[in-house]
Amino acid sequence: MIKEYSVYIIDDNQHCIDRLVEDLKNFPQYDIIGTSVSLMKAMADIKANDIDLLFMDVEMPEGNGFDFLKLLDRNNDMKVVMYSAHNEYIINALRESTFDFLQKPYTSDELEDILNRFENQSEPENYKSSESIDNSKTKALRAISGLVLANVDDIFCFNYSADTHYWSATLRESDKEIRLIKQTSSKNILAISEKFVQINPNNIINIDYLYFIESSTMKCLFKAPFQDYALTASRRCYSKLKSELDIL
Repeated sequence: MIKEYSVYIIDDNQHCIDRLVEDLKNFPQYDIIGTSVSLMKAMADIKANDIDLLFMDVEMPEGNGFDFLKLLDRNNDMKVVMYSAHNEYIINALRESTFDFLQKPYTSDELEDILNRFENQSEPENYKSSESIDNSKTKALRAISGLVLANVDDIFCFNYSADTHYWSATLRESDKEIRLIKQTSSKNILAISEKFVQINPNNIINIDYLYFIESSTMKCLFKAPFQDYALTASRRCYSKLKSELDIL
């Protein structure tokens, strides 16, 4: 027998509610108890029902979703998925111990991945408590598997696959690449930290690991533990990179 999970949705945009309701119909184990465009109504509904999974928009006319969660007596096992068009809320979502963050517009694969993790009742690898988060260097990478918290200094590079159309991150202590969600662009990555620079259309590196650039071939060599990597800069990116470096 398939276990059923009760769901509640809070969003000030009825169209967004309707879209999520429609998408959840593909997962019959989820029973939508109610929806609301009002925080006051939502508060009463949630207190009156046993909710397993709450989808909540961050920005509401009556207040902030994070403030709402602080007022809500979460004395059961209800999991919260905050969702918004603005990814700057990811860290705050983690600080509030929410289960996950879904960025609008989401894909069906991203929604299914969150639901699968919810059913497994296991947190994503590297999901850490707010006490361990350092906003200055810790960044939340939106991977296919969920949110991955990584220190900027531990991120070596990002690689784009023309075959799959996904960006992937290579971390210092990881033996595999972390595939990011499909909406990730090079602009998104470069905005994470000034340490990230693009050396060609398919590679963004952490400048701290760059050791040598060969003038004739524009081949880039790197410091340990990435001394076995060799990437080639494009002429356009190489010119821009030189302008940003302090050259003696």
